[in-house]
Amino acid sequence: MRIRKSKAFRLAVLFSALIAVVVILFACLFVFVLNMNIRRNQSRELLESMETVRSAMQESFVPGSAKIPYYVSFCVYEDGGDGKVYFTNDPFMIILPQTDSKIKTFFEEDFFIDGNLNVLYCTTQFDVEETSYIAQVSLSLDMDMGKGLLHGLVPALILLLVPIIILSAGLSFFITSQTMRPVIKIARTAESISLNNLDERFVLSGSGDEFDYLSLTFNNLFKKLDSDFKREKQFTSDVSHELKTPLTVISGHVNLIRRWGKDEPEQMENSLQRISSEISSMRVIIENLLRISRLDEGRITPDIQRFSFKPLFERLRDDTFAWSPATELTGGNIDTEISCDRELLYEMLTIIVSNSVKYSDGKAKINISVEKLPGTDRITVSDDGPGISAEALPHVLERFYRGDESHSRTKPGSGLGLSIVKSIMDIHGGTVKVLSDGSTGTEVVLEFKDINHQ
Repeated sequence: MRIRKSKAFRLAVLFSALIAVVVILFACLFVFVLNMNIRRNQSRELLESMETVRSAMQESFVPGSAKIPYYVSFCVYEDGGDGKVYFTNDPFMIILPQTDSKIKTFFEEDFFIDGNLNVLYCTTQFDVEETSYIAQVSLSLDMDMGKGLLHGLVPALILLLVPIIILSAGLSFFITSQTMRPVIKIARTAESISLNNLDERFVLSGSGDEFDYLSLTFNNLFKKLDSDFKREKQFTSDVSHELKTPLTVISGHVNLIRRWGKDEPEQMENSLQRISSEISSMRVIIENLLRISRLDEGRITPDIQRFSFKPLFERLRDDTFAWSPATELTGGNIDTEISCDRELLYEMLTIIVSNSVKYSDGKAKINISVEKLPGTDRITVSDDGPGISAEALPHVLERFYRGDESHSRTKPGSGLGLSIVKSIMDIHGGTVKVLSDGSTGTEVVLEFKDINHQ
């Protein structure tokens, strides 16, 4: 009981302190916003008054006819002259530094016998009959009623804070002392749960209050722990899988440099550029996998743009030749423009082509064609490989699935490639289909929404 009362007292003090901080912050924010609003209105009045004076001067050469608020001082004098004032409604106002129509403040201590000069002002230059004039408008800040109101508001808020703190302390102590029993019950249940009994759950009272919600949250948390651990392992596997392809391309260009780079500077330069490009691609792969891992939280969207497919196809063809020279990669209708994330599309095509080459013993014939449909961009990747059995076909997009013996024996990999393709297509709001007759050839169909028809 002593511990419970002590905790209730601590919570009451903490709650009161938080209330005090919140009230102070809101009071400061209120004063700040009010002060900013006053200054904004003053600046607007000065600019309007300055424009009124200038218009009166240009139209009738009689600035005194300008209708401006009585508390706004103005004067008009020639620019570049001896500073002689042409007209003013305040003979005590001095000529201030020019501001080029910007609002500024000016302060001079003990300017008057009984006080300081503290004004908000602005100036502007204009011409009348080939003579340049300066219009100056100002507003005394020492006579500002809004400022006086703010100065009186601060102590009033401080005085109001004292009873608020006392009242909140008493109420919070009463409430926390009454609500400690359910908290202690939840704490005891939490102490009994460990890695050996993750199936134990908090008992709900059925009242539907905050403590039931807390218990339900803990129950869901323990339920998700196992899936979270699996997701982390899966993410690590995805990273290692995705980095194999660019590393293979880099290795292929390194071999080209070793064979012909010394005698063919052009080949060396091209390979170095490709290696640099693949290093950048590896960086993109890692970033994309990090984005994919956060898809469940709904915080990732692809950078969808409309671009020509041809440059991307040529890049894919050159990179594929670097690590698999025997592969024949052709394209159909590649001049078509498509709508998707360029780098994510490149990674998907790299995965699909890599699978085709892997299951065709490095001598695959692959065709990539682009097709325009109403509101849809379709990309079809087809090969002449061994095909996928009817039993395995419905599962090839699942992560870690390697059930098709014709695709899994003696072949490296963890079965993540096509599942990553599916995840990327899910990001785009598109679809991926894998088609095969089970004997020869496989088609992977990617369909994106055309942004021009959304």
